Amino acid sequence: MTGEEQKAAVEEVHGHLQLIEDELREGHFKGRAFFGGDGIGALDIVVGCGSYWLPVLEEVAEVKLVDPERFPLFHAWLTAFEGLDDVKGIMPAPDRLLEYAGGVRQFFLSQGK
Repeated sequence: MTGEEQKAAVEEVHGHLQLIEDELREGHFKGRAFFGGDGIGALDIVVGCGSYWLPVLEEVAEVKLVDPERFPLFHAWLTAFEGLDDVKGIMPAPDRLLEYAGGVRQFFLSQGK
């Protein structure tokens, strides 16, 4: 994906991240370290399950998705979540994800899509 398609996809991701940011700032989860309160809960796990892909997508697509200035609360949540020992123990190695994502991207680019 390049050009206008990529720009539209980044804007869509930013829109979704803005929803999370707004909820952390003004919604039900305001002032909490995690969605579950002081510790992680089900929603933290759901959101966190895909979070490890964000830096990989940023590198492969050469875009910025999680800007700490634009999404400070989500960035803080993400940093705290990924810093938990239990989470570190199950997250896939970034280099393996990057290798996989790069291969997928090259495949689609070679297909003209």
